[in-house]
Amino acid sequence: MSVTLSFLAAALAAVVGSAAVIRKRTALASWSFFAGMLLLGGQGLIDGWLAGVDSAEAALAGGSVSLLLRSFAPLFWLGFSLVYCRGNRREFLHRWRFVLIASIVFPAGLSAGFHGSLLDSSSTLRLPAGWQIGLMPAGKGLALVLLLLDLLILVNLEKTFRAAVGLVRWRVKYLFLGIGL
Repeated sequence: MSVTLSFLAAALAAVVGSAAVIRKRTALASWSFFAGMLLLGGQGLIDGWLAGVDSAEAALAGGSVSLLLRSFAPLFWLGFSLVYCRGNRREFLHRWRFVLIASIVFPAGLSAGFHGSLLDSSSTLRLPAGWQIGLMPAGKGLALVLLLLDLLILVNLEKTFRAAVGLVRWRVKYLFLGIGL
């Protein structure tokens, strides 16, 4: 059942991301949303595949790929949070350019630089619900960086929501609720 749900979630993420690009092809927010949803869909595919693997090596390999995909997501979601429903998009991107660069350099650098030492192979256990894989110190550092970037993304989305008024505020609240979840 969880395999089917993971694959269904991946397909739904791809469809929703594609719909955003089809609707507004030139908008930077649409392309950022599309890329973020594709990465989310890729993680869903890996999660579905991980639910069916039988060996610890395959589980560790899938977990490493999942972390690598996850390390690219903050760039697109932070870019989306900076340009969505903003009249001064260029100013925001210019002011946040160093944070945007850091949002790809730190997670991707940790993920690629410490590729073999992110997941703890000694703690990999087969449980009835799936594989449980522990994090080594570099993996915990990556998780902390990703958590802080996710918090920054949600703070930006909350600022956008607070600045919106009327019909725009009513429309974006559901989108932001979904992204927050």
